[in-house]
Amino acid sequence: MTPIKKLFQITIFILATIVFVADITEADIAYSGDPINGTVLPFFDALGAGDVQRIETYLTGDFAKAMSPILRDNQAYPDTLRDQYEGSRVQIGDITGSEFRLFVEVLVSFNDGKSSTVLLTLIKQEDDTWKIVDQAQGSLNRK
Repeated sequence: MTPIKKLFQITIFILATIVFVADITEADIAYSGDPINGTVLPFFDALGAGDVQRIETYLTGDFAKAMSPILRDNQAYPDTLRDQYEGSRVQIGDITGSEFRLFVEVLVSFNDGKSSTVLLTLIKQEDDTWKIVDQAQGSLNRK
């Protein structure tokens, strides 16, 4: 194989890789099988961005139905979310559960110096993704 032909093949491979990677969206990442990096952290990123459409992709069941009117009908809600969550720090606390249901403690430090502990309940979907089915305030360690 000539050096020019080999260089051409490498260039085609690199371009094809770039095109493939460019087609991966945040939604694709959200649907990975990793509940923390695939659902919980992107969910909080969406909250900080005020991206209600993206937030909905992480929710399911009765929780999604209950949140839908707030997310869709309240025109001020994206701004409220941005004001509260933009720039906040998220730390994963305790995680407990089973192969198909997880309880994740999330410690949120807001820009105003306040903090909150959020408990998320996630259910593994048939496609191996994880969706949030409940959200509550509190801690898994009730001492």
